[in-house]
Amino acid sequence: MKKISFLLLALALVITLSACTKTSNTSNPSGTKDAPKNEAPTTTNTPATPETTSTPIVSTGITLGEIAKHANASDCWMAIDGRVFDVTPYIKLGIHPGGEKILNGCGIDASTLFASIDKHDNGKARPMLEKYVIGDLAK
Repeated sequence: MKKISFLLLALALVITLSACTKTSNTSNPSGTKDAPKNEAPTTTNTPATPETTSTPIVSTGITLGEIAKHANASDCWMAIDGRVFDVTPYIKLGIHPGGEKILNGCGIDASTLFASIDKHDNGKARPMLEKYVIGDLAK
């Protein structure tokens, strides 16, 4: 009798563990397979610091008209030297050395504005800006 009880208990444990592994993907409501562990995510939505921010390139040929639709602190795109940047996450960090002056470039081709600021030539501004590239400016 003890052997049968033990076997039933072992079988129940196997069935339970099997069911757990089959339902472990409940955190993925889309029903698609989770990405393999060794692949990087395609987007970063909440950067902790500008060094960890990575905005994927989403388009080429973004027009000034489209950029103009993103002209405030909560949604700020700007064009600089033929490339388009979504600097919204950077603005939300609140660490721009010029404070809210960055908002002057929202929604426009800010190439001249960016180049006119001597502090942007410190070797930090351009590499940091590259983390927010979303595409190229339409020609």
